[in-house]
Amino acid sequence: MAKDIVFVLHGIGKYDKGWLSEETGAVNALKKASEQYGFFKNQSIDSYVEFVPVLYDDVFRRIMSHWASQAEGLKNSLPVLPELASEVLDFVSDLDEDDWEKTFAADVVLYRGFRLFQQRVSLRVIKQIVDKVVETATMGDAVPDYHILAHSLGTAVANDALCHLGNESWINGLAARHAAETNPEIRQEQQDILHAFERLKEQWNVVNPFSPTLFTFESVTMISNVSGFIYATEKPERTIVRPGTSSAEGAYAKTYINANHIADPVSIATDFDPPADWELTDRFRDLKFNHFLPNDDLSGAADIGAWIHCASHYMAHPNLHLRLLSKYVNPYVPSDDDMKSLNAFPRKFGPSSIGAPFKAGFDKLKSKDISGLDDIINAIDKLKEVLDV
Repeated sequence: MAKDIVFVLHGIGKYDKGWLSEETGAVNALKKASEQYGFFKNQSIDSYVEFVPVLYDDVFRRIMSHWASQAEGLKNSLPVLPELASEVLDFVSDLDEDDWEKTFAADVVLYRGFRLFQQRVSLRVIKQIVDKVVETATMGDAVPDYHILAHSLGTAVANDALCHLGNESWINGLAARHAAETNPEIRQEQQDILHAFERLKEQWNVVNPFSPTLFTFESVTMISNVSGFIYATEKPERTIVRPGTSSAEGAYAKTYINANHIADPVSIATDFDPPADWELTDRFRDLKFNHFLPNDDLSGAADIGAWIHCASHYMAHPNLHLRLLSKYVNPYVPSDDDMKSLNAFPRKFGPSSIGAPFKAGFDKLKSKDISGLDDIINAIDKLKEVLDV
């Protein structure tokens, strides 16, 4: 049996190829969580799953490093009224990247506001997904199941990239864009995608091998989901990145897991609201957490908010990691003893157990008071003003 493939999309920050093993990351936390269950005592998740890091942060860093020389081009690419471009650019250029919320604010404005970032990021992500699918789907008779695991800004990036990937008009237009492209790096990425598509077309005898009627993701998991606000393609109610069956509904996700936290400032600020019809399907799980893991390095609401926002903090909850373990590891079915953690964890780490050093900051965030995180709020409010949303 082929290993399941999990494409992992990071949030804000600087990442390299080894980022999956970082302490605050989702994959490292999932592996650690698995160790408490009997099935994984003598075998690793890695025996059943291949986690594929999908990197795109260098697009932001590279363009930001040449901000002055590219400012005019960015203004011309803004998908709103031209007279508002300078205002947004001035706002972003005033931010530094010393704090996580400032980095998030800058990336939100750049990704949501400028086509240059949207197009480059989507192309980068699509290339990595397509390359891995071609590699694994053409090795033999066993085709693996594919999954998406995205966090924070990566949820919006995943939503947009998958919308393009499954859209025949975008694929058909790629050849024309490639012919007109002058940037050698972009041309190479476009060419690689086109070659990969041709390889799958020949093997599968289809027009678009990634059409949702032919290709689906076994699961899409969005942690601290911002895709309902920071999107470049389709709103959640119209996107193909939704739960359902591919043949009947043209949906890309056999299962869609949405995880937010009541005291995560990013979840609070972006306020993902799933369409009503998603709630009617057993293929959708909307998880709202309220746990808190103590951390002696925290001080103040900003630090507490950053900790709660971490993918590892989310993944510690059994209601998330047990679901993912059972989806990613085909032979694994949680035992009765495993399921006891669903009740034990909230008793140990629920709101009533939060110690005095953290309680004030947690309660402030839980009440949706995120006034201490002004850069995130200012960025999102500015976008709402500029984009009239």
